[in-house]
Amino acid sequence: MAYRSIETSETFAAEPAEIWRLLVDPRIQLEDHPVTIEGPASFVGAVGERWVEQHGPECDDDRVEWTVIEAEFPTRYRMRGRQRGITQTSGYTLQAVDGGTLVIDRLVFGASFAGRFPQQLLPWALLATGLLPRILEGEGEVFSGIERELAKR
Repeated sequence: MAYRSIETSETFAAEPAEIWRLLVDPRIQLEDHPVTIEGPASFVGAVGERWVEQHGPECDDDRVEWTVIEAEFPTRYRMRGRQRGITQTSGYTLQAVDGGTLVIDRLVFGASFAGRFPQQLLPWALLATGLLPRILEGEGEVFSGIERELAKR
């Protein structure tokens, strides 16, 4: 079986409820990435909540459609995104620990027919060979966004 997932974790000096608030807002997660977020005025992390990330020319104007598929405040949050050739499911587990919250992030990739043929061919090849998760491993946009927001306190 190909390498299809990434799991990372980090501990933050804040309560799970505060981390949850930062985790469920894609504008915070993607502040350093040039995207436009189309969605509700405020994000609460409720099952069924949807938004779209519209990327610019540096990402070939890619469009990622996200849906929250699981939400148990303040301990579990999962969302699924579909884009050109890829489905990705991001699952977060938040655990209270001494001094803060441990956040475990598990990102799982699968194939998608989103986009127009032949746009899916490269993502499918990267997924089939196991290279896609390895390329994305260590980007840490979500954790960087949380750290940046906590530093503003």
